[in-house]
Amino acid sequence: MINGAILIFVFGHMSYAWLLVAVIINAMSIMIPPNYWATPGVAFPLSLMGAGAFGMGLISNTASAIGPLVSSFLVPNLGWDGVFVVIAILAVVGIVINIQASRIRLDSTQNSYVQNTTQL
Repeated sequence: MINGAILIFVFGHMSYAWLLVAVIINAMSIMIPPNYWATPGVAFPLSLMGAGAFGMGLISNTASAIGPLVSSFLVPNLGWDGVFVVIAILAVVGIVINIQASRIRLDSTQNSYVQNTTQL
């Protein structure tokens, strides 16, 4: 959300069109968290929904916990340019993993979800 506010301040004074672009980007970034936390309800079968939510919370909060420690090691050793290179490499790796994961069929998950909903 802070990125969207910065965009509004930086581009908003240029023209109305740039202000509108910044506001749209800000609105799109605000809609991500609720969709992220609604995912366990549709991605996991009913019996695993709590474990899925726990795993998502663990993953999303780990960055906040270890980020300062890792950056306090990386910045003195690699410099800020090196940190940005590491971030860019990790972003590419994350995109590749997500593309590969999106192609996986989860037939057993779909079947167990159908079985759980028919039992209700």
